[in-house]
Amino acid sequence: MNLNLRPFYLVFFVLYIVFVGVAAAGFTDGEICVKAEIKELSPSYVDIDEEFILAIDLESCGSKAPEDITFEIISIPSDIVVTEDLVTTIDEFSYSTSERHLVYHMRTTPDAKPGPHIIKMKLNYPNKGLETTKYYEVEVRVRGEDAEPRISSVTTNPEYIYEGNTVDLTLVIENYGEAIAKSVSVSLNHNFEGIKKSTIGTLDINGSQKALFKFKADKAGEFSIPVIIEYEDDFGRQAMNITSR
Repeated sequence: MNLNLRPFYLVFFVLYIVFVGVAAAGFTDGEICVKAEIKELSPSYVDIDEEFILAIDLESCGSKAPEDITFEIISIPSDIVVTEDLVTTIDEFSYSTSERHLVYHMRTTPDAKPGPHIIKMKLNYPNKGLETTKYYEVEVRVRGEDAEPRISSVTTNPEYIYEGNTVDLTLVIENYGEAIAKSVSVSLNHNFEGIKKSTIGTLDINGSQKALFKFKADKAGEFSIPVIIEYEDDFGRQAMNITSR
């Protein structure tokens, strides 16, 4: 029984940051001005359940020293934890060229989802008697791994199948990926009567389990049987189509 595997591609997510600021007031510069800039991200890649540091500088960009500054994280994904307080208040900058260095120690949770995560922030300070508000967004991408369950062997009982035989079909499913495959199920798409779906459960990395099927060979000939392997990994629910002949 020959197997033709459809090719597929592994995707690895890395962490990167895009920092965008939007001012709510009609002006952003002038006598009093404050801006926020990212200064450090360490490490440059973050995995699930891993610590990382985000450092932000608040800089005076006007001709006068600003006062009553508030910088706040206003929205953070539930699978990222921050150690520091989310609100930082600064009474005043000593000089018009002063700056303040903020460091946030963060960690992704054990059940963090790979992909983009948006952290929203807000900067407030008075300017010419008006309250100036600037909004910022940080996009964090969390890296994950793919599971790769595939058929490693096929056996039938009887080995030589004749029309009218009841056939026991065994597919050994092995995980060649870099993540655990969960909720693994294997289905056959054919017109024979019999058991067409087998639930395996969990496949560890490099682990293997048997998917068992039974059907009645009520026709003679050569048949291509599509095999569908469904599973969950770091990227959610996946499906792979394989043709068994």
